[in-house]
Amino acid sequence: PVQSTYLDLIQQHVSSLAMTENMSASDWVCAFLDEKGHLPAKVENLAFFIRNRGGTVSYKEIRFAFQQQYKPQLVVSGGDRVAESGNSATCNNPPLRQSAKHPAAFVGACPSADGKESWIVQLKTALPNDTELVFRNLPDEARADPDVVMAAVRLDPLSLRFAADVLRDDREFMSMMIKTTATLLQYASDKIRADHGVVLAAVQKHGFCLQYASDCLKSDKKLVMTAVQSYQGDYEGNPLRFASYQLKTDREVVIRAIERDICILRSSWFPDELKADRAIMLHAIGLSGSCLQFASSDLKNDPEVVVRAVRKDPFYLRFAGEAVKEDFDVVLAAMHANKDALRYASSSLRARKQELEDALKAKVVLTIQISAQGGPESPLTVVATGMSGIELASCQVSPKQSLA
Repeated sequence: PVQSTYLDLIQQHVSSLAMTENMSASDWVCAFLDEKGHLPAKVENLAFFIRNRGGTVSYKEIRFAFQQQYKPQLVVSGGDRVAESGNSATCNNPPLRQSAKHPAAFVGACPSADGKESWIVQLKTALPNDTELVFRNLPDEARADPDVVMAAVRLDPLSLRFAADVLRDDREFMSMMIKTTATLLQYASDKIRADHGVVLAAVQKHGFCLQYASDCLKSDKKLVMTAVQSYQGDYEGNPLRFASYQLKTDREVVIRAIERDICILRSSWFPDELKADRAIMLHAIGLSGSCLQFASSDLKNDPEVVVRAVRKDPFYLRFAGEAVKEDFDVVLAAMHANKDALRYASSSLRARKQELEDALKAKVVLTIQISAQGGPESPLTVVATGMSGIELASCQVSPKQSLA
């Protein structure tokens, strides 16, 4: 292979070539082949040089033009040549060489052959990141052959988008593709993306694939719940985002999604009306008090909601509404955990600092309410409220546990 550096390459050719903006990729390839018919392995350097000379051909186009003009042929250790056709004597071009730095970057050539095996070899011998480009330029017959398509997808899954429509509409073939890479569902036909079984298999592997399902399946509650349960990515890509509006605002589905990833509350797509849902926000704040910052203005001024947050962390009082920061009992509840929480109270309450500190030393009068739902073996709910009626603490215990 040519060992010349980028600058040497320029020096060898710039004085002898009449380069123009209209030169094709094949023209550039022929211009830069050395006297032995080899092309430099670092073709991206060649493309950079072309752009500096006013050309518009990309390095991928150059490499593909080279592959179309010549058929790469493997070189085994020791220098013995192995022709793809099984007969190296029929190869009139120089033997294939392999770049030591880029083993997949073949820089020699042999004539091309026809047939399925030839197409597969073209894919396997493509330079790095060129599989999709090579596959896209194969004949229609090749892109409709399951074996050829599978070979391309193994090398670059994105190649599937250039497969024949008949394959992307084949349930068995697409199920096999999705089994290996779930996100390939996006390249399936409309009929496949409306197939409950195929889509279910995809969202079980990766909930993000719900976005590729048909609108009808995005309204399937069980399917959406499965996607939400299996998702493990960034909150902006949570499957709840792609569900139908009816399910996106369904309390059960939303609570399940929040339990899986509470960060969806900060996402740009999370509906504002859910941030005003008291049950949903109380559940979220029970998981993390910081969720108070995402609640609606009305809920930020709800003493019970704020007390639940400051029980998690007294400094979450800073997210409360101005009306609640004026509430003596709410501020006192925060100060029970940390006196420094007073800094987030209203100015009028900060002026009553001594009164609040005296209240902290006094005995707290609580009302304990115990309730049971269901049979005698059902859990007991214990709720403690202060004199103002604000819930201060709650828990669930089994009937066999000591209430003390």
